[in-house]
Amino acid sequence: MKKLTLLLLLASSMAYGQRNLNIEETVFGPRTYAPTALVSSNWVPNSNNFSYLDKGYQNLVQKNAPNNGAEEIILSKVELQSALQAKLPNDRINLQIFPSDYKWENANTISFSLHTKQAQYQIAFDIKNKKIVHLLASDATATNQEYATDYSKVAYLIGNNIQIKDAAGRLTSVTIDTIDGILNGSDYTHRQEFGIKKGMWWNPQNDKLLYYRKDETMVSKYPLIQWDTRVASVKDIRYPMAGMKSEEVTLVIYDTQTNQKITLATGEPKEQFLTAVTWDPSGQSIYVGVLNREQNHLKINQYNTKDGRFIKTLFEETASTWVEPQNDLLFLPNNPKQFIYQSDREGFNQLYLYNTDGKLIKKLGHQNLIVQQLGDFSPKGDLLYYTGVTNDGLDRQLFSVELKTGKTTQLTQGPGTHNAKVNSDGTYILDQFSNLTTPNIVQIKGTKSGKVDKIVESTNPFLGKINPPKIEFVTLTSADGVTPLTGRIIYPNDFDANKKYPVMYYLYGGSHSQLVTNKWLGGAGYFDMYMAQQGYIVFTM
Repeated sequence: MKKLTLLLLLASSMAYGQRNLNIEETVFGPRTYAPTALVSSNWVPNSNNFSYLDKGYQNLVQKNAPNNGAEEIILSKVELQSALQAKLPNDRINLQIFPSDYKWENANTISFSLHTKQAQYQIAFDIKNKKIVHLLASDATATNQEYATDYSKVAYLIGNNIQIKDAAGRLTSVTIDTIDGILNGSDYTHRQEFGIKKGMWWNPQNDKLLYYRKDETMVSKYPLIQWDTRVASVKDIRYPMAGMKSEEVTLVIYDTQTNQKITLATGEPKEQFLTAVTWDPSGQSIYVGVLNREQNHLKINQYNTKDGRFIKTLFEETASTWVEPQNDLLFLPNNPKQFIYQSDREGFNQLYLYNTDGKLIKKLGHQNLIVQQLGDFSPKGDLLYYTGVTNDGLDRQLFSVELKTGKTTQLTQGPGTHNAKVNSDGTYILDQFSNLTTPNIVQIKGTKSGKVDKIVESTNPFLGKINPPKIEFVTLTSADGVTPLTGRIIYPNDFDANKKYPVMYYLYGGSHSQLVTNKWLGGAGYFDMYMAQQGYIVFTM
């Protein structure tokens, strides 16, 4: 067993007066003892300024990367609430904090969501002129909102049916199904496997809505006991047991100008998975990853949006084990005939550059790196940024890849988990990172100069309060004698290697949920640490 030991114990002089966690802190501890960080940090477009919420979450502020000077208030919660209340006089606006989900639409406009008792809103706000420039409202009970990029309309679900409301408040019912087991536009299609995060997609021109239509009337019902009431009740869900009938899913295009619907000819068998759903930039075709129920044969197909007919299969993937599409196609900003496709066909999730004829132009993978999350393209469209998993799964680093040559560059350094973003012109990186012994550091790095300025360096939040247990990483080898498996051990505070201890073994068997990472506390939960302080050795893999 190879050990990489990183201790969280403080010197005895510092530990004086510290105590163990109590049971309440297993729930509230992550908030009480959270390391100092920049909350909701983003680069301001076309500038060297980065924005974030101030310490009280009351204001949106910014700093300039080159000089790291004093923070400047861009927009206060008070100003925002006043403008919202004036725009919505019949609704009660009560912001507790500045909207933490804000995003920059351009250098002068942010967008964010707002939920009240009366409605749910998506708002675009001009911070320079302190006014609302776009506002879309959906019903207070609506789910699965999908907003047109031009703010002309919003599609959402009421129950299992789709409605569209435009900016003037005009409402259109797209579907009116009443049969139990028919669901439209739901993100809970194929049980949210295969990277499915939504069930509706606006085309690039914002006049057609593509949506899932799921028929699970043939799927057996499975009872779930609801324990949240004094007298338990039963809720039936439809669950496709192995070997039994599964749901049948189709993809439908709704034309907002003609009110016509077209179903894509995705073919037989009906028990298949429709994944990686992507509009072509022209809006004239749609790409779908059609996966068989056995999940070992994937076809990336193209369909015509005028009549739904099948055009061609671009390429196929097969495996003796399984094929698992997890991402939509990503078209290049300066070439609508080329796209990025993600696959773990060679053992690691990596990037492949294809054209719309189905020809593989270039593999953009790098060593044994796992692509975790895609970032933005560079302004010229010649680079793509992404977060990659390294160090046998422990670390997260920022990379860039040149689309023409495939050259990959690691942009962040130091072991740990880096949450990094690049500004618009690629000259600065805003990097928040931590590792097992580092609570959090926020820094600005010049990509050309290499100069690093620390913005935030969090102290140990347990210092003088809590006596944390010892945590270490261990590396085991799998049954094949080759594959490294990383584990985490948390020891009792008074651990004696000559004694025997009870062991709490925590292993989550689901996919895509890595429990051991090189970040603050090693990804351990507060209940894990609490149990270690109660005399257990806590092991996680």
